[in-house]
Amino acid sequence: MSKLGTKIFDEHHGSTIEEWQGAMLRAAESSDPSFPNFRHLARLGSLNLATGIEEAFKLYKIARPHLDNCVGPQKNYLDFGCGVGRIFKTFMRDFPAQNMTGADVTEEFIDFCKEDFASEFNFTHIPMRPKTQIPSNSVDVITAYSVFSHFSAIQATRWLDEFDRICRSGATIILTTYGRGHLDYVADTDPSELPPNKITQQKDINDAGGKSEFLRMFELGEMLFYARNPAFGFYDYGHAYVGEEFVRRIWGKNFEVVEVVDDYDKLEQMAVVLRKR
Repeated sequence: MSKLGTKIFDEHHGSTIEEWQGAMLRAAESSDPSFPNFRHLARLGSLNLATGIEEAFKLYKIARPHLDNCVGPQKNYLDFGCGVGRIFKTFMRDFPAQNMTGADVTEEFIDFCKEDFASEFNFTHIPMRPKTQIPSNSVDVITAYSVFSHFSAIQATRWLDEFDRICRSGATIILTTYGRGHLDYVADTDPSELPPNKITQQKDINDAGGKSEFLRMFELGEMLFYARNPAFGFYDYGHAYVGEEFVRRIWGKNFEVVEVVDDYDKLEQMAVVLRKR
């Protein structure tokens, strides 16, 4: 069995975040065989290797200061909605490969990850709604990048309930969704400067009464959800917009809200750090 992932953990877990990011970029650009392959990175919208890695490290830099008690050789990591493993790769310095799991509803993405990563990493296909096969009280860190930005309120609650089941006490969850920073960018940018998917979002905002209506919804602590993809459940999957008020009112019921970062310059989506009590 390959020990590539264990070697990465052993060599890099003591490095700084900046050193780790540099090592990742060099490995991607040189196709370093001691790292997982980066060939599928562009499948989920990254313009190039450098941009894709920079985007992933924006989330990592928000998350990592909260994880000192949740990482290491005895801890377990789950990347929920792992896609082709972009966020997953950034956490290879924090966990041995056998303690890392990527999960996604799209079987094609799981197949890509199994091709690109060494065999001791774990990747699993999950259903569109819980329950998963992940054991209870077994996970210490969960990331979910650009996943809850697509969940309806009830779908988000279903999966947070599942996270509550599988997480150990003190586990940390880092998820992202569309918040004020993203709303400002989409609503205030000229359509000619927006990519096609965000033009659709701008139209949704305008059809709902404009940015002011979204802000009023945020202040009420509510979610605004547009159903978008019947393949993933018409009432489950689309575009979800929430403010920090909703996060604290709803998601704060079962988890401690540790930090909310809603700054487009730091990350395109609002980052929410939750901890299991």
